[in-house]
Order: sequence, then C-alpha cells, then structure tokens
Amino acid sequence: MGLRPLRHSPLGFGLLLNKPYAALTASWLQPCRTDARICDDLATLLRHVAATDLTEVSTRFAQFTKPVTLVWGMGDRCFKPTLARRMAQLFPDASIIEVPGSKTFVALNEPAAVINAISTVGAHHG
Repeated sequence: MGLRPLRHSPLGFGLLLNKPYAALTASWLQPCRTDARICDDLATLLRHVAATDLTEVSTRFAQFTKPVTLVWGMGDRCFKPTLARRMAQLFPDASIIEVPGSKTFVALNEPAAVINAISTVGAHHG
C-alpha cells in the first residue's frame, strides 16, 4: 500500500479515518515495507486470528466490574454504533460517549472529543 490513493481508499485506511494524512499512513506501513521479518510476523498473525477469538473474550466482559466508557465514532462503518451498544450491555457498568461523524480511529479523527471524554471520566470516577 505504498500508493497514497490506495492507502486512503476503503481497501486501505479510508474507512478508519475521516482525513487520512499521507505521512502518517505511510509511517504505519513503513516497518513492514523495510523489514521482511515484520512483514512475515504480520502475515502469520493475520492468518491465525479467528473471529471466535474475539467472541471468546467477550464472554468475560461481565467479570470486569469497574466502570467502562466506550468513546465511539458514530460514523464508523467498520465498527458500527450498534456494536458499541451491544458491547456496553456486556459490561456491568458501561457507558458510551458518542462522537458524531467520527470513524474508527476516534483519537485521530476527533482528539478533542477523546480528551473531553477522559476528563469527564476522570472527574466522575477520580
């Protein structure tokens, strides 16, 4: 994914970021492009990750009794808002902070929203 149009397309990082920055997205791929060992490790990971791995982890969410806050991009097409609501229901004490229009990488798309969420949670639970 060395070409910026491909990196920023839905096949690359386009579904995850509101405004992809060329230097940033290129830096994410640089280690794999320059070190074959990293590329091999990534390929191995991707071959062995199964959807059931994540499903199994979700069965343990109810055991986590501390407060949980999900800061969720409401414009996310990969991890849709319905998933946030489903996840929140699995924890005993969860809330959702909705970030309108943001995609998956909320911290990059709307950093102020994440800062505000951390401040709010810290003030409430601190």
